[in-house]
Amino acid sequence: GGTVASKGPERRQLEEFKARYPMDDRAWDFLSSASGSTQARVIGEFKPRREDDSDYSAAVTAFVKSLGSKPAFGGGSGGSGGKGGGSSTSSRSGPSRSQMETFRRRFPMDDRAFEFLSNSTSAVMQDVVQNFSPRNMQDTDYSRPITAFIKQCKEHAEKRGPAGGRDDSRGGGGGGGGGGGYGGRSDSRGGGGGH
Repeated sequence: GGTVASKGPERRQLEEFKARYPMDDRAWDFLSSASGSTQARVIGEFKPRREDDSDYSAAVTAFVKSLGSKPAFGGGSGGSGGKGGGSSTSSRSGPSRSQMETFRRRFPMDDRAFEFLSNSTSAVMQDVVQNFSPRNMQDTDYSRPITAFIKQCKEHAEKRGPAGGRDDSRGGGGGGGGGGGYGGRSDSRGGGGGH
């Protein structure tokens, strides 16, 4: 029927988009669960920084989020791993290496910031890769805002439950500078002196 167009792009158009910009199942589900108008805008407006990438998952997910679309089920990925302690961390292995590389290409950072991210728990890495959105998309170095955001995610993870206990010995000392980046992103670049 011709009514499909009013609700959003046809399934075929979405499939063509996925073929052109490969993405993992989670990003595909996220796009599929967005509203029809959002899907239409993604197909019409998505312009990646690089056309020859092999994995656009992070870029597509970030673009869907930037259009202000929240999936119908609300909480998104964050809700599933919140409670459940140690078992949830083992079943959620965190972002793949290619997702981490894609994230770093999208938001360039120095080695120390990338190492800080790589040494975080899988839940924190997943949180950062999915939810980090800088104030200034034209920036050439996101080390400070990313470091502040990682600390923020670690604080949230520690508040959620003691399951991340094994992580404390590793990163406990690094939490100091996190306060500056919390609340107002504006502080995170100038005030992240703890890094």
